[in-house]
Amino acid sequence: MEKQIPEILKNGEVSKLIDLLISQYVPENYHINIDLSSFNNAMREYEYFIDGKYHFKFALHAMYQKAFEESLEEFMDGLKYEESQGNISTECLDEFLLKMYDWYIQNDIEKIFYKLLIKDFIDVDIKSEESVFSLHNYIFKSPVLSEYYNFDKLDIRRQLFHRLETITISIFHRFRNFEKHFKENFLYMKKLNYSINEIIESLIILEEINIRRNFIIEIYFNIEHFFSVIIEEFNIEIKDTRKKQLLLGNILIYFGIDEKIDLESKFSEILERLNENNENFKSLFDNMKNTKTTYLEINNRLINRRNSLHSNGFIGGKGETYLGIGKVKYKKMDKYDSFETMGITELTVLMFLIIECCEKIIEKSVSVHPEIIVDRYMFELEEFKNETK
Repeated sequence: MEKQIPEILKNGEVSKLIDLLISQYVPENYHINIDLSSFNNAMREYEYFIDGKYHFKFALHAMYQKAFEESLEEFMDGLKYEESQGNISTECLDEFLLKMYDWYIQNDIEKIFYKLLIKDFIDVDIKSEESVFSLHNYIFKSPVLSEYYNFDKLDIRRQLFHRLETITISIFHRFRNFEKHFKENFLYMKKLNYSINEIIESLIILEEINIRRNFIIEIYFNIEHFFSVIIEEFNIEIKDTRKKQLLLGNILIYFGIDEKIDLESKFSEILERLNENNENFKSLFDNMKNTKTTYLEINNRLINRRNSLHSNGFIGGKGETYLGIGKVKYKKMDKYDSFETMGITELTVLMFLIIECCEKIIEKSVSVHPEIIVDRYMFELEEFKNETK
């Protein structure tokens, strides 16, 4: 880097560094076209013009004679080297990296977050966190967790909904926090010599996938565990317990629960439980068609999506037929097709139905077995706690 730069930065004068490079590389007659398509655009770009954002971009390009993204990376790497040599302070490096983030990176990051976390369903934009919180709200208000049943804390029926409540609020906060704290995480990783693209891949793309994967695995694992305990407790005959698709069907037959679902009336019942602050999510189901499906079909769709995590996102079995639930559309898929409906909202809509089905099973189970159905995991945990006192 040029000899003047470390001297300026040693005194923590980021603005002077920017002015220096602009004076050296930007011609006096440099012209910038300001976007005047709206008042907000004009004011924002005028502010950037005064601050030197566009001039500094030109200076970096002229300095390195490379594409701007490469020039920016190389310049930041140079600053990190100077900091490692003790030529500039860590505080000054941080200030400069944050300035570059605000000027050149934040806008792109916001677009990536929008694309990943907000999905357009015809005329409704739904955030991932919004869908998850709606599901949490539904579970939180379930009679299973209320005094209506007054289940013992070791009862598998209460434990199922307690775990679902915990999982959904945890996933909700993960979605909120990984966007909220991205800037500080970006600064930390940039100083570890990650490129901007590597940071985006790690902190946004892969993190969103991780959250979504944990969401379906944790939710469905607990539902499947509940089905297995009910099968065992009521001695429900099932030919092959390895085939998870068979569990729910046999439970519904045993308790005499109709597997058919009228989606319009079913979601009318489900949405009544949600709060007013879930109105945007509720609008997904405006003007629903009188579509029919079954609990088994919904269950199989969740299993297919969970199982696809073991096969790089490809569907197995016989594929899936088209299904529309309000404004959420599940396209027809053949065997070995790659899932395109694995977004949080598509998963959440299916989960509403299968969780409502669990409530029906619990209601029926109480009528024939009001006594506690012990969750062995919780029982052993309690025993362990008592032993260690």
